[in-house]
Amino acid sequence: MSGGQSSEVAAGWAWGTHNEAQVDPQGRLIAYVKRERDRPRVTVIREIETGKETIFKTSFDDPQWSKDGRAILGTDLTSDGSRMIREISICAVETAACRKLTRGETPRWSGDGSRVCFLRDSKSGEGKELWSVAAGGGDEKQLGALRFHPIGPFYDVSPKGEIVYVRFDPGKSELWFADLPRP
Repeated sequence: MSGGQSSEVAAGWAWGTHNEAQVDPQGRLIAYVKRERDRPRVTVIREIETGKETIFKTSFDDPQWSKDGRAILGTDLTSDGSRMIREISICAVETAACRKLTRGETPRWSGDGSRVCFLRDSKSGEGKELWSVAAGGGDEKQLGALRFHPIGPFYDVSPKGEIVYVRFDPGKSELWFADLPRP
């Protein structure tokens, strides 16, 4: 990136209601997750030039554009009675038709777009397991275990296929008291 002048593309966005914004490869559209009190989260597509917004899919999280901008990858959140089921889906932008890939969350395209990395809860209860699946479905592989900060499982995949994340190793919990001079 060479930098340049900043400009506001959407007024009134707040961290608590507008999340996970991703610009499409052509730089024309933004996919983001909108969260409103007492409503299910929705994925919205916003035209940058006009500001027109369209609800792309309800109960969809973690939107990620494909390299050609024709599909969005995400976590499809569906309810099965008392529990939430997280399934990774790829949806065509033009029709919003979706194809389920596997169960998991927080999907990311591999560097070449041939695979999708995603997370599953660890069997040990600590951290998350990192998996990948072929973009066309099948050929699931466990890649390793990651320990994330409790605020969230933030990670990404580089164009070379390298996984980047901040490892969290909790230490001994302590509370300290400091006797400082008064101002």
